[in-house]
Amino acid sequence: MLAVVATMLQPDQGSVHILGLDARRQAADIRRQLGVVFQDGALEPRLSVWDNLLLIACCYGFAGAAARSRCAAQLAACGWEPMAGRRVESLSGGQRRQLELMRASLAAPRLLLLDEPTQGLDEAASRAFWQQIAGLRQQGVTVLFSTHRPEEAAAAEQCIRLVDGRLQPIAAATAGAR
Repeated sequence: MLAVVATMLQPDQGSVHILGLDARRQAADIRRQLGVVFQDGALEPRLSVWDNLLLIACCYGFAGAAARSRCAAQLAACGWEPMAGRRVESLSGGQRRQLELMRASLAAPRLLLLDEPTQGLDEAASRAFWQQIAGLRQQGVTVLFSTHRPEEAAAAEQCIRLVDGRLQPIAAATAGAR
């Protein structure tokens, strides 16, 4: 499902509208407004934290001083300035996941897609990750995530569940499942 929302796959039938845009005809416009954290990491382990952020800033179309400014602001917002020079391969799993989220939110997306975001994280790293998500939600970012952890889905603040292609508040979806 996330691949369809990310416009990486076309729906088998019907239509999909994301952020008011048609996923078949306006995929590029949708992608410009997305941040994605894939289930498997997409960081370059031989590069530093800074270089990973700078690389994605360039992919988002930022260049020169604008790209460096964006990366510096992201590091500062997360308290990661001292980590900027560390190579990704030296980071813990939780730190890598936090960096994945920083990369995904670098271009201030309206919609953030997370695929199994806390898989393999210990409880402390998972809490830190969800605190970052809460901060993004307070900034108005919509978060859509897939998880196999029901307790994680149920605990998500103001969660809405997708059931048979329709959005349902978590209470209604849970009540229908009993």
